[in-house]
Amino acid sequence: MAAVLPTLQSAHLSDIGRQRLTHEDACHCDAHMGLFVVCDGLGGRPSGEAASQIIAFGLGHLIRRALRKLTELNADTLKDILQRIAIDLSDQMRGHANQIEALKGMGATLSALLVDGRNAFILHAGDSRCYLHRGGLMRCLTTDHFRMGTRPATAVDQITHPHLTSVNQRLLTQFIGIGRPLEPEVVHLQLQRGDRLLLCSDGLTDPVPDSEIARVLGSSMTLRDICQALVTRANDNGGPDNITVVAVEYGGLRIVEREELRASLPKQTNGRPIGASSKFHAALLELQKNLDWLRAGVKEASHRDKMTAYAAVKQRLGADVFNHYIEKHPGESPAHAFHRAVTLHESAWRRQYEANQSALVPHLISIVDHAIRLSPLLTGDETAAILSTLWRDWQRVEERYLTICRRETFNPADHALDLLIEQMHGSVTTMIGLMEFFPRFMRPVPPASA
Repeated sequence: MAAVLPTLQSAHLSDIGRQRLTHEDACHCDAHMGLFVVCDGLGGRPSGEAASQIIAFGLGHLIRRALRKLTELNADTLKDILQRIAIDLSDQMRGHANQIEALKGMGATLSALLVDGRNAFILHAGDSRCYLHRGGLMRCLTTDHFRMGTRPATAVDQITHPHLTSVNQRLLTQFIGIGRPLEPEVVHLQLQRGDRLLLCSDGLTDPVPDSEIARVLGSSMTLRDICQALVTRANDNGGPDNITVVAVEYGGLRIVEREELRASLPKQTNGRPIGASSKFHAALLELQKNLDWLRAGVKEASHRDKMTAYAAVKQRLGADVFNHYIEKHPGESPAHAFHRAVTLHESAWRRQYEANQSALVPHLISIVDHAIRLSPLLTGDETAAILSTLWRDWQRVEERYLTICRRETFNPADHALDLLIEQMHGSVTTMIGLMEFFPRFMRPVPPASA
């Protein structure tokens, strides 16, 4: 028996940009389902990075879950379903995340495209956008949900702009995880053959004007080259934020056989827990202790009274190590001495930290390789991808911290090192929080007893 499906071509690209330490954007493309998603994590913390991936991966599962219960479907019903899913997703993220200290305030923007036959539905909350290019003209299908405000400049801002004291900031009025009931936007339109749609984060739209986006999107380039060209232009214009683009072209309808439909269904992995998740969680807790100790030591070494700071560093390192180091490096500030001495390969802290990392890695590999199911909504592969991304970002930030500490001269007072340590600590605490969050999030409600 045959069915009619849309002909869709797509391409996507996501880039960290030029000025961010971590990548908080996420995208997910399921051409068989006709679903394309872009999310941008909030808050500049690893929890934002996790939120964007959870939403990007989870949306398709929730749509499938809702559609399984229907006996008939029309455009109005599908609009209502998408709106309810977004509201429920936001409520669940806020409710569960706020019970876990490391994840409080976790959230992300959402811009999603679902194509059903000739119908396109755009589900939107935040300032990620969806554009339509048709007949040589481009228009934005979504409304940016924000108001303007200001905030004090953070250490992240001052890394690239040392004299900055305040920053103009968009304050989002809608996003997944917002602290009040969400009011998502759902746009419905009929597609025409040759239509191109673009989903993107504000890492593209802030530095690149719409006129330039329209020129690239309407060009004769392939979708893959369009995505690369847009990311390149954003980076050439400073790359102030993470950049994510998804380009989709509609080619009309096609007839397919049911066998093709069955082959396109997502494969559910059934990796069996082998204790890896609990061991991974325990190893994370040990690494959190290492980073707690490092944060406390940095704070003590930065005390305004120099003698108090030296005494704290001596206590942290031990008298023998401290005296030996100071003899070799006289004149260093307490903070400089602490950062340099504690990160030497032979230091007790570094040995313990690397031993705990070594203990963690096999359990993370087991979670990834066995696709261990940690969530009632997300597949094992999806939760593994989220944890792996956080791990890679942690490793990248850690290497940056250690590289600075290896230098003969650096200025601990510029707070860049403090920021890097906070990012490392944030990645660990976020992963700890996720191990508690995943089993709770969007758990199906059991049917009522007869």
